[in-house]
Amino acid sequence: MPLNEKVVSAEPGVDFDSFAEGRLSGYIDLSIETLTPMFIRGNKENLLNPNGQLILQGSSIRGLLRGLVEICSCAKFKADHQFEDRRMYFRAMADMAIRLRNDYKNEIVDGVEAGYLRYNKQNRSYSIQPAQGFDRVTSSGRFKYKKSREGIEVHSGSMPGKNQNWIVFPPDNSKDTIEIAPKLIKAYEGDDNRSEQAFDVLKLARKGKSSSIDFPDGVPVFFKQKNRMVTSFGHTRNYRLPYAGTVADHVPERLKSDQISDIAESIFGKSGDDQNQILAGRVFFEDTAPRRMSDVETRLAALKILGNPKATTFQHYLQQPDGINTAKEKLAHWGDKRAAIRGFKQYWHRANPERPNQKLWTEENLVFKKQDIETWVKSEEKAKKTWTEAKFNLKVEKDANEVEKVRIEGDINLLPDGLRSILTAYYNLDGATTKRLNITKPQNSIVNLVLENERFDAKIRFENLTEIELGALLFVLQLPEGCAHKLGMGKSLGLGSVKIVPKLRIINHSSRYESLFDKDGQWQTGISEENSLEDYKNAFAAYVGKKTSRPQIDSADAYWSQDDRMEELRHMLKLTYASSDAGNWQAKTRYMQLPEFRSRPVLPKPSEVVKDNTYENP
Repeated sequence: MPLNEKVVSAEPGVDFDSFAEGRLSGYIDLSIETLTPMFIRGNKENLLNPNGQLILQGSSIRGLLRGLVEICSCAKFKADHQFEDRRMYFRAMADMAIRLRNDYKNEIVDGVEAGYLRYNKQNRSYSIQPAQGFDRVTSSGRFKYKKSREGIEVHSGSMPGKNQNWIVFPPDNSKDTIEIAPKLIKAYEGDDNRSEQAFDVLKLARKGKSSSIDFPDGVPVFFKQKNRMVTSFGHTRNYRLPYAGTVADHVPERLKSDQISDIAESIFGKSGDDQNQILAGRVFFEDTAPRRMSDVETRLAALKILGNPKATTFQHYLQQPDGINTAKEKLAHWGDKRAAIRGFKQYWHRANPERPNQKLWTEENLVFKKQDIETWVKSEEKAKKTWTEAKFNLKVEKDANEVEKVRIEGDINLLPDGLRSILTAYYNLDGATTKRLNITKPQNSIVNLVLENERFDAKIRFENLTEIELGALLFVLQLPEGCAHKLGMGKSLGLGSVKIVPKLRIINHSSRYESLFDKDGQWQTGISEENSLEDYKNAFAAYVGKKTSRPQIDSADAYWSQDDRMEELRHMLKLTYASSDAGNWQAKTRYMQLPEFRSRPVLPKPSEVVKDNTYENP
């Protein structure tokens, strides 16, 4: 979703110790219907399940609505809320983004030195003692350190065309050590795209040894320096470099100011280190149970593996000079200070509610190491007998390295109860258990999905909202015809499409406390149901139109139809795309494959996807 041009400020706030005159209090009843299966993590593989009752957490509904209110109300785009502010790393010897490749080679070709990274336990700081130099050695094809008469050899794995690695000569004690600034250490620790096999030189410096050798003089590293400060470092000669700026440097200043509060902050509240900036929210979301209570339909599913977002795929996250037609030599990356963030992340509706395709999200070919599951079973007394009985009927095969693997094909719901329970527990082991047993946790998760056509009755309570703020909530709750919300996990696979129908009830506090009974002799609650939500929605839309100098935006319909950003959002929320031509639509909204990432296609706008644009085969 594109960023807004400016921040629309909220109306003045009120105190929380009374119901303010002219402000609105009450609640919104929500009827939530699952259009596709839904999963919201609670107790491991289930939804929250206190006392045996499935629960849909109010926090999930809150997160959904806040995200939409931020988009529609032209909110700020702040670090630690919409994004994590960190410094990305890159290595681009053969990258198809030509500018990035050239920038990397220009930076890494000259001025790289070798040295020994040392850790000071007393002040928890790092420094580098320059070495007497470095040279090339024949590669072993494996990640390892090796001592020799000339120094320490650094072997950094194999790749096509690579036949050499490096040797770092002994420390040059005639030179002073060079300090490493804490912010550079933090950036290195935050590089989560570094290969799992690659050496983490900070950890090795703290330990003082690797799996093969000790490091009495420090860990051999390569680095660059400027003015007696290390500017970058890594475990091999052509190491990963940090970009010049952080993610926040690519967010326009107009969207980062703390001088004003936006509508989303005014409704939902905000936190901060400065006590004067903390603001309590005025909406409260209740947990809710399914309408059918104990009869709710659920189904186990082994979810397809979902990778974490990779911000290093910069052509998806940054605006490109010519959009989807940007040539490879023009692609903007995290080192381009003028390149701006593209905006807010949203997910398509992918599954046809009339014929949900289970294969969109279900992995029906589970493979795991036989030794790992048997190591875990041995530590679980209850599982031993069941596994002993079941394993003889399982398909065991050896991979290319002669490691025994278990393969389970088809629907796991058809497995015997005991074996199904074992697999569910095994696939959802926590990190502490896998580390204690020294086993590998499977990447899939086996989860319990709430199926389509289930209903939840939820409630949102609100206090002291303005007509504009209440209108913002209702604007994102009551969507245009043919649109639906997305709730829970696995949204990119097609899970979590839901239909929400709101009913508004306003509390008149004056009438509530002026009399004990109403005119019909019933308890006086002061509650009245609002049959139409349009006045509130129109007031919100007109407010945004006025604040953004667009008087033609004077109603909710006008906002949806005449605003470019709302047009893109409506495309993302439309359920009818998945319903009308499901097969073609699922192909157009599929996950990119690894070769496609390498070719660096620019992420199209929602309107471009709808107009039959999709990724071309590389």
